[in-house]
Amino acid sequence: MAAFILFIIASMIVCIYSLIPSSTVGVEMSDKILHFVTYGGLAGLLLLARPYMRLSLVFILISIIGIALEIGQALVPTGRTASIADQIANSGGAILVILLWVALSPLIHNIWSSIMKSLEP
Repeated sequence: MAAFILFIIASMIVCIYSLIPSSTVGVEMSDKILHFVTYGGLAGLLLLARPYMRLSLVFILISIIGIALEIGQALVPTGRTASIADQIANSGGAILVILLWVALSPLIHNIWSSIMKSLEP
């Protein structure tokens, strides 16, 4: 449950930062790298929260968030623009994390289970 709440909070932060004027974000990094890392992180949090969710569904949900925010940037007058390249970076980050999840999932599951058990009252 904690990981899902963290996923929701992180998603809300991504939504807010995606729709405010870019001059107020203050991140000194390549835009595409930022998209790649951010959406990879969202995919990772969703996988931790729902480890048995179909991987295709994880990819679709993260992609929908990215597409919706790119459309939002086109519609909201904040000086931001929608970009297919941004969405490609978003999807690329999600795909990389999903592939890493497949490769490392037994190890991740054991570590995450231990962490969650230690947090139980």
